[in-house]
Formats: sequence, structure tokens, C-alpha cells
Amino acid sequence: MHVVLKKKPRLAKRGHENIAAFVKNLHQDISVDFYLRIWHDPQKTHFDSSPWRAIPATELQIDKDTIPFLSEAYRPISSKIERPRTLDVPGIQESTMFHNSDEITRVNLNNTLSQMYSKQCVRDLLSTRAHEYDWIVMSRYDFLNPIRADLRELEKNKLNVPDFSFPQALSPDALLICSPSIFISLFNVYADMESIMNDQALHHAMNLYEERAVLVTEYILFASFVKHFSVEK
Repeated sequence: MHVVLKKKPRLAKRGHENIAAFVKNLHQDISVDFYLRIWHDPQKTHFDSSPWRAIPATELQIDKDTIPFLSEAYRPISSKIERPRTLDVPGIQESTMFHNSDEITRVNLNNTLSQMYSKQCVRDLLSTRAHEYDWIVMSRYDFLNPIRADLRELEKNKLNVPDFSFPQALSPDALLICSPSIFISLFNVYADMESIMNDQALHHAMNLYEERAVLVTEYILFASFVKHFSVEK
């Protein structure tokens, strides 16, 4: 099994407790490899966050030992660390998804694109080795809920996610468990952005599930899923 950790390593030590417990409780025949994708600026003292999330400043504070801790705790097969930067997708401000989005979503656009970029990075990190794994688990560093998934009970032809957004068809991106084939297609999402954000047929298909074509992480992921697969609640 392959575990991918991505995004900003906020609350990484608390998140590690849950991820380590999940791995410890796996069937003894299951081996695990870790891959890490990290946004990190050694000059910054606090992580950025979405404008609508009232996260206390104490939780956004960056510990100086975070990167060494992650390396020691997970001992990754591969990792990629980059400084945060401004990202741009050509034509995004003229796209249908941009015009469908409200002002606060537009203000948060770079944060959203950085999440799509991170997902693309972890996808690319293991693209040549994905066939070696039966399952891929992708999690935030700060996933603070117990992970109770039993891999023996999950279906490999489905994207398995927590029920945070049920009964919506949206897939929360905090924790995802799927087969390598689903992972490779679904998380080619940054490369697919130009087509996703203007695909009228795709947006119509999203509307059939009462979901909007807007530039919010969960909606973009849902668009990518509809683009590549059928949807079943």
C-alpha cells in the first residue's frame, strides 16, 4: 500500500498520531510506503489559510522542526518540498468556472490552485510506480480524526472518502483511498484545469448531481471525477 501526504504540514504531529494508528492496525500482510509533498518556506513563521476558515494563529504557527520530524516519522520513499508561490492557469479569469464563482472564492484562487498543484505533484511522484501498489491513501498532514477504514471491506473500483459531505456527491479531499488507476486519472487535475474549467458538457453533468461548477477544491475534484468516471453516491 502507498500513502501520500500532501499540502502544508500544519498540525503535522497530531495528524501523525492518527495516520500511524491507521497503519499499525492494518493487516500484518500489508506493507506501506510513504510519499510526501510539502509546501514550506523556511522564512515564514505562519501558514496561510483560506479566508473563510477561522483558524487560531497558534495552529498556523510553523514549528522549526516540522520538516525533520516528517522525514523521521514517515521515512518517505520520495518527497518533494517547494516554497509557496503564485500559480496561474492560462485563461482562468475568463473561464466559466471563474465567472460562476463568488468574490471570496476568487480571492482564494491561488490557494485553490496550490491544492490542485499539490495533488498533481503527488500523482506525478508515483506515476511510474503506481502499478506496484494495491491501494493508494492520500491524506492531509493534519487529518485529526481516527481513520477506521478496513481495506479488506473497500471496493477498488470506487473512490473511498469520509462521509463529511454526505448526502452531497462531493468528495472531501482530507482523506481519499482508491486504486492506483483511479488515482492516476483523477489527480491529473492541475494538468486538466484548462479543459475542466470551460467544459460545458462536464458542467451540465455536475448540475445533474446538483453540484456547481465553481473554483473550489471539492467542486474541481468532483469535476475531475465526473470527467473520468461514473458517479455513485
